[in-house]
Amino acid sequence: MSFSGRSAGEFVLSPDERDQLVRWSQGSSRLAVRARIVLRCAEPDVVYARVAADLGVSAMTVGKWRKRFADLRVEGLVDAGRPGRPKAGLVLTDIEREQLTRWARRAKTSQALALRSRIVLACAEDTSNKRVAATLGTSVSTVSRWRRRFVESRL
Repeated sequence: MSFSGRSAGEFVLSPDERDQLVRWSQGSSRLAVRARIVLRCAEPDVVYARVAADLGVSAMTVGKWRKRFADLRVEGLVDAGRPGRPKAGLVLTDIEREQLTRWARRAKTSQALALRSRIVLACAEDTSNKRVAATLGTSVSTVSRWRRRFVESRL
C-alpha cells in the first residue's frame, strides 16, 4: 500500500469511536488535531497527503496517527505518560496560604520574597511551571527552584 493509498476496512469506526473522536475534534489541542486526522482518514476514497495539506500537518504526522489508531484505536491517540521526574506536589495548609498571601501583597515585603510567595501560590493551584513563569514574568527554572524548595522546607 502506498502512503496515499488506503486498504479496505482499515478505518471502520464504531459509532462510539466516531462520537468520541467528534467530541475530541472540537478545539485546537493536540488531541483535537489527532481526532480530526483519524476522522478524515475514515472517509471513503481518502488521500492521506490531502488530509495533511488540509489540516496543516505533515504527511508523516498523518501516517503516525493513522497507524497509532489502527493499532490501538481511540486509546492510541491519548498522550502517554511523560518520562522524567514528576514535578513536586504542592498542597498548602490554610496557615501557609494566608502567610504567603500576606507576603505577596504587603508593601514592606522585599520584592524577592513577594515574587517567591506568588510563585508558590500559583504552583499550589496545580498550574504548570511554564504557565506560572509566563504569568509572573520569570523563568521556568526559577519557578521550579522555588516550588522544590517550598516542598522540601515549607515556610
